[in-house]
Amino acid sequence: RHTGGDHFVRDAAELALPRQAAAANPGLPLIALQHNPLHPAIDSSYPYLLDNAEAAAASYREAGVALSLSGHYHPGLGPFERDGTTYLTAPALCETPFRFLHLRLDGGRTEITRHALRHDTPGLCDVHCHSEFAYCATTVTAAHGIELSRILGLDRVCIVEHAFQLYFPKTEAWSFNWNNDPEAVAAAWAAPGRGRMAAFRAFARAARSPFARVGLEVDLYGDGHLLLAPGDADDWDILIGAVHAIRGVDRHATPQAEAERLFLRDVDALLASPVDVLAHPFRFFTRSGYAKPQHVFE
Repeated sequence: RHTGGDHFVRDAAELALPRQAAAANPGLPLIALQHNPLHPAIDSSYPYLLDNAEAAAASYREAGVALSLSGHYHPGLGPFERDGTTYLTAPALCETPFRFLHLRLDGGRTEITRHALRHDTPGLCDVHCHSEFAYCATTVTAAHGIELSRILGLDRVCIVEHAFQLYFPKTEAWSFNWNNDPEAVAAAWAAPGRGRMAAFRAFARAARSPFARVGLEVDLYGDGHLLLAPGDADDWDILIGAVHAIRGVDRHATPQAEAERLFLRDVDALLASPVDVLAHPFRFFTRSGYAKPQHVFE
């Protein structure tokens, strides 16, 4: 209960809750969650502590609370053990290095693993970050991807976009009919600006820097051809090959073994083209209702 200023207290009814929970759940480990850190005491310049923190700790001791988990104090605290209770204050996810905790609870025992979103490993590069040109984008923007990559410790990031989403309107793109329709592909390439490809090229030139590279995610169409118009393969830092749809596969009728054979046919064709990376190579199977073929991973 807020008593004014930065002062808070836990009332008698709230202090009784741990005992009530213990009585209602005999033999189960109790975990107490609260916003304000309880233990140990923090320097007096830090506000938001409970004025009756000792009474709250006593209620945990009497109820046999195994873990007291708090937040708000950005550096984090603990774990500290006091009277049979482990006290832990989680660090702030919103501050570098963007730390968080993974707790594994086994009865009264707590195992804590600490993680950070910011990487310390040098040389890391995210080669597959999309932009606002993606039809599947919601809050995705190239600017956010570049900013996050910087603050999370990457050395570089590659902003790439699906070529099939640049060439075709949304409904036609998602139908994947172009996958087996060379005439539709030729018509898209003959259209002014080749759909949104020219616009994305201009966008990519403005986004490119020594830190942010730019490229395309490309599929196959027709008889194993790369979905890139003449001239569109030039002036990219990276090309990513992708298998979103497979010519000859009917997910409702094609057996697993045949789908695997046709998948490997397309992978061979992609790897014979000038692509640098094979994107999410086995996602096709799970999204199409097939088993993920671990025996072809290698």
